[in-house]
Amino acid sequence: MNKSQDMVTIAIHTGKEEYVPLLQNLLKSFLLSNEYTNIELMLVESGSEANVRAWLEALDFDSNFVNFDGTATSIKKAPGVSIKKTLLFNNFDSDFPWNLCYMQSLKDAIKKASGDFFVYLAEDNQMTVSGDIISEYIHLIDTFGRDKTIVHFCSQQGYKYRKENNRFGDVIKAGHVLAYQPINMKWCPFSLMHKDVLHRIGNIPLPDNEDPHKSINVSSQRCRDMGFSRYYPAVSAGVWLPNSTRQSFIDLISLKTIENPDYVMIPIFEKDTVKKTAMTMKRPISTDDFLRSINE
Repeated sequence: MNKSQDMVTIAIHTGKEEYVPLLQNLLKSFLLSNEYTNIELMLVESGSEANVRAWLEALDFDSNFVNFDGTATSIKKAPGVSIKKTLLFNNFDSDFPWNLCYMQSLKDAIKKASGDFFVYLAEDNQMTVSGDIISEYIHLIDTFGRDKTIVHFCSQQGYKYRKENNRFGDVIKAGHVLAYQPINMKWCPFSLMHKDVLHRIGNIPLPDNEDPHKSINVSSQRCRDMGFSRYYPAVSAGVWLPNSTRQSFIDLISLKTIENPDYVMIPIFEKDTVKKTAMTMKRPISTDDFLRSINE
């Protein structure tokens, strides 16, 4: 447990009403799994969707969660958890590229964030592991240096771990926390980092037509130049839904939620179970390591 319980800002971006089921599922899965006590949930909307914004404005994380269609659930945050809700609504022209909307909203979220730590997610991330895993992330950051350490917040598909720039070595033990360090340094918005890291990275450039990955490439090079390091925790926090299955997830979540407002699409596992599995497999847990069939 991180005794200081610094505030952690989790900024979540969405831009289309059709993605509301994913955002709704993410928020419910977070409430069901998180035990870290000091959270700022920053809800970022960049699509000028009036219905979505009205729902986000009405959400009350001190009460039972209410779905987008207005149905109340029995889902609420864990006892002792404090959640500060912050809204960030950005308006862009209809022809503004989605990646520019996403990255400009990231830059604005960083400026607005109240937390000592910051991570920026999209609505297609889902929480999968229960417990105070955020304290374990912060423990890793404190162990290896708040000014030069980033921790990947959500697990990715299995193929991501096999990509050349994501290769990693043996498990690292930082006290009671297990992690893996990729061979190459790469920055991405899905990484939890202290605000000192954000200050050192400096201005994050927007992508352009010639280099759609400019934001990540430039920031990653700055991190390499300053000797930063990144880690995959053995206990991962979520999954990233690939484009090929996203619509199926949306359809199923929508259907199941009508039948049961409390429905959460992704199963949530106990932290110790996932950690033991990670040790057995000698690598971080990824999306494909547990049954995630959309036909379940």
